[in-house]
Amino acid sequence: MPTTKRIIPLALKSFDTTSLSASFQVVDAVGFIYPVSILKFINESDTDGTVSFDGITSHDFVLSDSQTEINFSALLGSTARGAQIAKKTKIYIKGSMGTGLFYVVAYTQLP
Repeated sequence: MPTTKRIIPLALKSFDTTSLSASFQVVDAVGFIYPVSILKFINESDTDGTVSFDGITSHDFVLSDSQTEINFSALLGSTARGAQIAKKTKIYIKGSMGTGLFYVVAYTQLP
């Protein structure tokens, strides 16, 4: 009998882009409390944002008034647990100061 897997949302994280600068700043100092299977960046501001998973390297870019989603669970196929971002990973963002919010939406997969 197949095992049922559950996807549950983690707490929404947000960053006020009036605080953006040319240096990476952490969105949430705690990081993710579980490994992340699905990650979505929603940029509801008037400025573009560069995203990092380590605070040093640029990993993704999100245009103003846009969103992007990464489904790590789907990367290894439906029969495997899928890839995940490690627990305690922090998201960092940098860019020009703007007006509006940058959101990080995350979901974890539980057995």
